[in-house]
Amino acid sequence: MEPSERMNKLLLALRMKPLDLARSIGREREDIITNVIKGKNGISRNLVYLITNSHNQVNPEWLFSDKGEMFLSDISLPVSKQVNNCLLCQEKERYIKSLEDRVECQKIYIDTLKSQEVGKSSAPEAEKEKAR
Repeated sequence: MEPSERMNKLLLALRMKPLDLARSIGREREDIITNVIKGKNGISRNLVYLITNSHNQVNPEWLFSDKGEMFLSDISLPVSKQVNNCLLCQEKERYIKSLEDRVECQKIYIDTLKSQEVGKSSAPEAEKEKAR
């Protein structure tokens, strides 16, 4: 089943509209959901994480890869949930690390630009000193 079909089935089962689901996962706009429905985007691991954290009865494996049932048969089965959440948490941690690396690169780039600016501004002052 295609991601768009799974998203539509989920919305029907939860009796929600795309905007309702988006807001339930902390988003103000529904485009994160409607883009999946329209086939523009698939269902990312991040989206699975957001939805299953807000709607813990939803089976993350079904939502992401169409394996198993839409809903966890027994919500008190923490082992399945913990394993799936563990995998999603690992993915989330990798994503956070990637963003932190990007931030670090940007800091280095900013420092480089600042040092170049300092070098440029001191060069004319050095020429003024020579002229005196």
